[in-house]
Amino acid sequence: MAPAYGRGLAATGHIHCWPHRPSSWVAGKLSHRTVAGEPLKVAGFGYCTGATVNSLNALLQRVEADFGPVDALAAVVGKTDLVNDLGVDRGLPVKVIPNEMLSRAKTLTRSFYSERAKNTGSVAEAVALLAADGSGPQPSHRKRGKPVAGLLGPRQISNDRKATCAVAEGVDL
Repeated sequence: MAPAYGRGLAATGHIHCWPHRPSSWVAGKLSHRTVAGEPLKVAGFGYCTGATVNSLNALLQRVEADFGPVDALAAVVGKTDLVNDLGVDRGLPVKVIPNEMLSRAKTLTRSFYSERAKNTGSVAEAVALLAADGSGPQPSHRKRGKPVAGLLGPRQISNDRKATCAVAEGVDL
């Protein structure tokens, strides 16, 4: 298993609790690989105008070669169309993260464009962390308020430079 880098969310006391999965996971079903208490890998995506499902798919194939198969995908509100299409193609659920939550994630990389547009260093890293950390149905899955998700590495950039993807691992409860 690849090492988890960072702690996931900033140690500023920002705790994320998502609603029950049926209302927050918008497409697909969780993989048979996910069992309560077992690791859950989420691939988070960020992309700009001109990106295609093909570029996201090629990028996902690359990160899965590095980190193994993922159990779910994640995207920020307003940038879900291509990720939803990829989720349908791959049979994976898609977690949609609100824009206002992005600044709470501690990312490994910094993009000037992401900072300016979304107030986060990396949209892909932030949505991956937030989706993986918010996979439990109740706040009781945290120990002493610490996040349970971490990035498996920094974001990767698609060959056409239109999309980024990062993988975070959390615990499915």
